[in-house]
Amino acid sequence: MCLGAILLHQVGRVLFGARDPYGGAGTSLQVIPPYFARRWEELEWIGPAYAQVCDELSQRVMRIVEQQEAAG
Repeated sequence: MCLGAILLHQVGRVLFGARDPYGGAGTSLQVIPPYFARRWEELEWIGPAYAQVCDELSQRVMRIVEQQEAAG
């Protein structure tokens, strides 16, 4: 949803905190319409800007999700 909003509203530059190999914009690229694919090429990505903080937060969230999935 965030990527769609960024592309739809023609945001030119995005500063992101950390990479997300399980989600985020990168996982959506295969399914975006051609119009948005062209916008994607024009978009400037800056980051990871706060990897030390965001990576730790992301890992904590993933542990919680994994625990919830294991509990079923």
